[in-house]
Amino acid sequence: MVGGAVVKRAYTTQAQVRAAFWDAHPKALRTFSVPTKGGRRRVARQNDQPADTRVAFVGFIDHLDRSGQISTQLAACVTL
Repeated sequence: MVGGAVVKRAYTTQAQVRAAFWDAHPKALRTFSVPTKGGRRRVARQNDQPADTRVAFVGFIDHLDRSGQISTQLAACVTL
């Protein structure tokens, strides 16, 4: 509630936020694989993403939080 009014958030789950990010950034690599020490490949994790993608995600989350589209709690825990 803000000033006695119920605030309707645009996104309430991490999955919704991530989907919105990928929709807003279609040229960013969504999934890719990286080599492991054993020569196999695995699906990339959040920290394997290029720096540009991670920075864009942080800016996206900050914008959603400041504009009230997500809660501060969700902004603090959502991951790429």
